[in-house]
Amino acid sequence: MIPLALSSIVEMFGLFFLGWLAQRAGILDRGTVGKIAPLVYNFLMPALIIHSVITGLDLSRINELWWLPLLGIGFMVLGFLAGFLLRRGVRSKDPEVRRVFHHICAINNYGFLPIFIIQNALSPEALALFFVFNLGSTAGYWTLGILSLGETPNARTALRKLISAPLVSLAIALVLAFAHAESWMPGFFLRTMDKAGGIAVPLILITIGASLSGSLRREWAWDLAWLSLARLILIPALKIGLISLLPLAPDIHTICIIVALMPATANAVLMTKVYGGSSDFAAAAILVTTLGSALTIPLGIWLLL
Repeated sequence: MIPLALSSIVEMFGLFFLGWLAQRAGILDRGTVGKIAPLVYNFLMPALIIHSVITGLDLSRINELWWLPLLGIGFMVLGFLAGFLLRRGVRSKDPEVRRVFHHICAINNYGFLPIFIIQNALSPEALALFFVFNLGSTAGYWTLGILSLGETPNARTALRKLISAPLVSLAIALVLAFAHAESWMPGFFLRTMDKAGGIAVPLILITIGASLSGSLRREWAWDLAWLSLARLILIPALKIGLISLLPLAPDIHTICIIVALMPATANAVLMTKVYGGSSDFAAAAILVTTLGSALTIPLGIWLLL
């Protein structure tokens, strides 16, 4: 487990570096990245979810599955509450910066970085379990994520956001899994889903590498350092302390640890543009915490797994 996880992290930063090189060479600009992201979220990621759930979900463990979405939103509730206390250490008086600090404390990085590690280091069943975990993460993202930026979620808007291509594909995949689709579905369909889904994570990591930049300002040095400590050490410690008290199966426990160790989600910049907050500080926070996670993720996996 540990060598595979460490290798995955090295590969992840290798893909980031390829994206950075492509951006420097003028191959991946903002317009190109903006077109790749919808392709991945609306087509390739659903293919990955459908294949993983149909082929990897062990239905005999149905009594354990209810833990997963509960933990997904529970992690965000814990981060959201911790953010109220931790943002007192922010020195910036800019309310937009303080909102982003709270948002990054609250929101799980439940996207492509943990998927990459789980794909490479754990079993196919673990990836299927992770997508079920994301039911709770998605609900928390469009409620607590908006609240942390100082907005009150509109029920209609939140519901519309919840009904996304990945969530719809997860619902379809669960129905097919319970119908034992793997035994009767044409092999070419599952192979197509497998190949299309296999492209999703490397492609999006390359595009993240191309856009992983921020307006690093000297006056933010303390706040970025404090945010890195909060996001990469203090909040993970709270989450891991919580799950240590619960009667979780080993693979569910491992998935929770991997999610807890993740840096700020790359979607933070987009959320600030829609719901308020400093986009520049969000971009800088993503850059700093992602680079910092190159040390904290291997250390956390080594100590905890």
